[in-house]
Amino acid sequence: MRDKAAEVEAERDHFAKDAERYQKVVEEREKAVEKTATEMSSVKEQYEDYRRRVEAELTATKQSVTAMGDISLELERTKGQTRLMETENGALREENRALVAKVEELQEDIEGK
Repeated sequence: MRDKAAEVEAERDHFAKDAERYQKVVEEREKAVEKTATEMSSVKEQYEDYRRRVEAELTATKQSVTAMGDISLELERTKGQTRLMETENGALREENRALVAKVEELQEDIEGK
């Protein structure tokens, strides 16, 4: 009977040691899970920061492209106005040459009379 009691006691001690060892493993794994969760949270924040920066850069790029398109349209409009003014300027020069010739003709008439 004593041997049986000792055997039961030894088995109980063995189970207690196993339970303690398993508890330590569980605690270590819980710490690893918490550490991983913290790291994942940090990575998620870094990703969100990166995503926001990229989104802001994309928005700025889109605005720049839109502004460049607007500038291009304005440049084309200005080129058109410049060509029109050059045409009008050419016509005015022709008119001025004709007027100068007329003035010279009139002066010759005045001087000749």
